[in-house]
Amino acid sequence: MILNVTREKSDIHGWGLFADVFICNNTMIEKCTYISINEVEYNPKIMDRYSFINPKGRGVIYPIGYACLLNSAFPANCRVDTDDNFLIITAIKDIEA
Repeated sequence: MILNVTREKSDIHGWGLFADVFICNNTMIEKCTYISINEVEYNPKIMDRYSFINPKGRGVIYPIGYACLLNSAFPANCRVDTDDNFLIITAIKDIEA
């Protein structure tokens, strides 16, 4: 699942996803599977731009899907949650197209 987005070069880093439509607060933006890497195995030089800190433990997770292209706005406009199977990204404020 992902909303209408465009993949473009990002000023933050590498590639990014940009909203094509207005996204309301509390809208799920992406729900995808992920690979979890524990802190011992983690090497920040490998895919650092496309990972998330694991919100439920140590190490990082690599999303399988467009989530790896989501850049972090400052201040953040989304939150990242996980369950046993999925990485879930939800808007925490309205996001303009």
